[in-house]
Amino acid sequence: MEKEFDYNGNELRYLFKTSGAGDDVILMHGYHFKAETWEESNTINILSDAGFNTYSLDMPGYPNSKSRFDLDDDGMVDLIEKFRRNVIGSNIHLLGASASGYYALLYAMKHQDKLKSLVLVAPADTMNLSDEKLEKIKVDVLLIYGSEDGLIRDADRLKELMENSKIEIIKGTHHACYLEKPTEFNEILKEFLMDHISTG
Repeated sequence: MEKEFDYNGNELRYLFKTSGAGDDVILMHGYHFKAETWEESNTINILSDAGFNTYSLDMPGYPNSKSRFDLDDDGMVDLIEKFRRNVIGSNIHLLGASASGYYALLYAMKHQDKLKSLVLVAPADTMNLSDEKLEKIKVDVLLIYGSEDGLIRDADRLKELMENSKIEIIKGTHHACYLEKPTEFNEILKEFLMDHISTG
């Protein structure tokens, strides 16, 4: 289903598929994509079938998004937190791909107490984040890269700095590994999230 969330007078469009009492997952697409990308990869359906409530944000200011407003870094973090608090109301699993992976990291630096886990798919601009800030992220992190993605050069640094992180490489894929090999991507993602389901 599709809905809109009012953020300071701006309309954030999002897709969602809920399964009831399961954990909540927010998906944030890459810069040249849109909320429907996670439908194209079948990720929304796979996670819903596994019992997760899944929310795909149409990221504001991205060229193919219908959420037609711009935010700076602090605004993006505030948007994610207000969406979590007002729409979901509980702690979340957060996935960010590429440019959105950068914002997911910024969110984790400020609100990791609201995260059950963090998934970063070839996060961009990570060299702009200091070692000291990355070392403060203690939540469990899954890093996913395509083997042919140039950003894989950043993977070892991120894994070393975020002590509770692990890396998964999808062979033969590039930056949008979730579209090139969606079955493999979704299986990796689902297994990680299932290992981090709330027990209380």
